[in-house]
Order: sequence, then structure tokens, then C-alpha cells
Amino acid sequence: MKSPLKFVRKNLLAFAIVLAISLTANIAQPLRMDDATFLHTFTSHGHDLWAWAQEYWITWSGRVIPHGIFLLLLSFSVGLVDILNGILAAFSLVLSCLWIFSDKDEGKLAESLVLVFMAVWLYILTPTEILDVTIFWKTASVLYVWAFSAMLYALLPFMPVTSHAENDVSPDSSDTFVKRRRTKQQPSVAVTKISAVSSKRSFIIRGKSEQPSWAVMLLLALSSIYCAGFEPSGSFYFVFGGIFITLAFLTGCIRSIPRYAYFFWLLTSAAFFFFLSAPGNMVRFREEALFWFPNYGLLGFTDKLLLGTAYTLGACLNEIHLLMLVLSVIIFLLMLVRRRGIILTLTAAFPMLYYGLYLFAKESPAYAFVYNDVYGFYSTANWLATFLGMFAIIVTALLIFIGIGDELDIKNTLFYCGAIAEQVVMGFTPTVTVSISRSSFFSRELLMIPICALLLELVHTLRNFAGSLAGAPRKDKSL
Repeated sequence: MKSPLKFVRKNLLAFAIVLAISLTANIAQPLRMDDATFLHTFTSHGHDLWAWAQEYWITWSGRVIPHGIFLLLLSFSVGLVDILNGILAAFSLVLSCLWIFSDKDEGKLAESLVLVFMAVWLYILTPTEILDVTIFWKTASVLYVWAFSAMLYALLPFMPVTSHAENDVSPDSSDTFVKRRRTKQQPSVAVTKISAVSSKRSFIIRGKSEQPSWAVMLLLALSSIYCAGFEPSGSFYFVFGGIFITLAFLTGCIRSIPRYAYFFWLLTSAAFFFFLSAPGNMVRFREEALFWFPNYGLLGFTDKLLLGTAYTLGACLNEIHLLMLVLSVIIFLLMLVRRRGIILTLTAAFPMLYYGLYLFAKESPAYAFVYNDVYGFYSTANWLATFLGMFAIIVTALLIFIGIGDELDIKNTLFYCGAIAEQVVMGFTPTVTVSISRSSFFSRELLMIPICALLLELVHTLRNFAGSLAGAPRKDKSL
């Protein structure tokens, strides 16, 4: 399991810059909306946290863990919450970097640049309307920022599965560029077999013998329970953990997952469904969702799925449109430079053109075939726009999975699909209308992982390609 503290020590200057940005942005933020209510709630309940939790569980929500901790912190100091917001926001970027570099051996400069880049993107390039209702709204930050950090940390024990699964299930690549690179130095078959066996054996030994400290185990347990207390993070942990376990079983690397990870996954999954069963969730559904969407209770499963699809396309063309465009451009350039073939390259061009048309051709008649209207979802023109939008989303996932490099890219595909799935479930969530902008926070943060990882792939590919054009073979060194 990778240690966030080791990453921080290695990139101490970059982390100091990111922490300074994060603390400056969070400290002295004013109270917003429900913050004042929570500030006085603890006093009105006679400082009895259990009495508040019982009432909250029955009358409003199952988010008693994050909001209960929030109440305790507010009783000490409002500024303490701001400081913790800044620290955990910076910590979430460190955890994202661990996932970005999970299968890479990069230099210190590359890691530091990615860390600072993600901080700049979060605080400068994220729309203000999203920041205000997630990071800077204290009542929401303990959910979105804190639970997102807890989720990424709780998933760290599953990290080795991605690289092992990618190696085991990847087909032989027919990429001519990759073939030429492979034929430069071919080790003997005997050496290859010996190194593979010894590597596998050493990994199994490490998986058995290396146990984290009790402090790390405690932090993993707390992170798991915390992320279970918030619906988006709990569902992500449950699904991602289940996929990792399934991959480990199918590829024969089940021992790469430490035993305590299975225990935490079962514990967190049980806690997640327990918190979902809170009576207050239905009360909140009637108070919020039915107020904004009175006919929601009449929708069937298909209607909710179509509604979720409409919300997904709406987010891809609004809240996360810039990220989707950047990702599609990176994928197209990778296909082009790596000479993946005319079919894959033209296919990769479609999502890039789709999002580019939405951004830069709004006055064009063709814009009608891109724009997605939730309320006009059943119109004929909107069906075509929906088909084109979903085609762009699915093609992007497939290209990440099979078309980028020598091996199947499971990790980046999962994070991409997770970001998109966050929008699909908007058709099924009790707060279907009021949480649209807030839900995009998870999508944006998850999308930054494949974007940065593939951007590094593009940089290395361009350097190798430039070296081959110059006629002087050069080793691909870290940035």
C-alpha cells in the first residue's frame, strides 16, 4: 500500500504550495445556508450528540457520521473546520496523485507538477458555483471533500490489482509503433521467465508479510466508515472495491489484496446500506425531491434511467464539459502519435469534435444535434442528440480501455466510468434536482485522474517519437 506521507515528503515543496493555496482559499470563508443552523443545533440539543443523531436519523438523513463530526468540530471553533477543509482538500489531491502514478515510476518533478496543476485546476478552473456549494460551504465540504478523501484512501489497499489485472488480461498489441520499440532489445526467454517468476513470488511474499502499522489500520477503518456515511462516496467504494475483488479473482492475483482490505470492504458495504436505510432519507425525499419534481414518484425504472441519461449529457456539456474536451483531445493525440490505425484515430476524433462543436459552434444549425434538453428529452431532435452524446461517452471509455497503450487500461477506465456514473444516478437519487451542481464535484475530481495519467503518457510518447524522428534513440526518462 502506497503511503501518502512518503509522497508528501518526496514532494514537500509542491505540497507546501498546494497546502498554502488550499488554506488561503478556505480560511475565513463565511457561513453559508445550513452552516448557521448546524452551528446552533448542538446547543439546542443540550450538547447531547446522541439525541441529535436520533432525531437527525429519523427526520432528515442517514449522514449522521460526517455531520455528527461536523457538529463536534463546530462546537470548538468554526475556524477549525476551515483549517481541516484546507488540509483535507490538499490531502485529496495527494491521494489522486497516488492513483495517477500507481503504475508509473516518475521523477520528482513530474509528481510535483501534477500536484500543483491539480490544485490550480481545482481552485481556479472549477466554476465558482460548484466551489461555493462543495468546498466553501462547510456543511457540504464535510461530505464532498472529506468523504472523497476518505474514499480514495480506503481504496489504496486495492491499488496493486489494477497493474496485475492489466498485465494478465491484455491481448498482444498489433501497434506498429509499439512493435518497433519492443524489437530494439529482446531479452532471452529464460531470463524473461525467471524474472517473471521471481517478481510474482516476491509480490506474493510482500503481500503476506508486509502489514501496515496499527495507526494506518485505524485510519483505514475510520476512512471506510466515514465514506460509507455519504451516499456518493459509499456507493463508489462499494462498486470499485467489488470490481477490484472480482478482477483479482478472475486474473488469479487474489493474494495481491491484503486480507484486511476484504474485511474493510465488507464492513463498509454493510455500513453503507445501513445508512441508506435511515427513515430520514425518505423524509428528505418528500421534502426536497418532490417539492422540485412533484411527478418524480410516478416515474418507472426506464423513465429514471432516461432521466439519468439526460442529466449525464447535461453535465458533460455544462459542469464537466471542459474536462471532457481535454480528455478527448488527449486521447485523439495519443491515437495519432502512437499510430493506432485509421479506424481508431477517426473514432477518437468524434468525441473531440462533439464537445468542440458544443463549445465553439453554438450559433451553428448543427448545434441542435448536440444540445441536450432534460425537459424536452422525448422530442425527436433530442433523441438524436442523446444518441450522439452517449456514443461519444461510450467511445471514450472503450478507447481508454483498449486503444491507448500496450495493455488494457483498467484503472483509468474505471475512474472515467465512475465520474460518468455519478451523473447517471442523478435519475435515481432522492435529491434529483437540488444536487446537480454539487454532484459534479465528484465527477470533476475523478476525471482528473485519467486526464493527468494519459497526459503523462502523451508527453512520454511525444518525447520518444521526437527521438525516433531525430534518428538518435533515447531512453524515456522521467520528467
